Amino acid sequence: MPPPLAWSWRLSEATPAQRANYRLTGTGQGVHWPDIDEDISVEGMLHGTPAPRPTSPVRGKKLLSRPTPTSATKRRQSINAGR
Repeated sequence: MPPPLAWSWRLSEATPAQRANYRLTGTGQGVHWPDIDEDISVEGMLHGTPAPRPTSPVRGKKLLSRPTPTSATKRRQSINAGR
């Protein structure tokens, strides 16, 4: 069962091929899309928690670029820490 595209701005902006390339994380606690560096946990899906779009520290503007790999790595580590 795929998550609604509205839950993830990265998934909603991705191509169908990018969305089709995914991997389960840990022992199935989440899904990772490597082409767009997106992670969604099963817990988040069950709670209906959408992924927030990052904002710029200046006047709350939406960022156009993707977050750095470091922040994505931290998200993955926090998902995997729940194992």
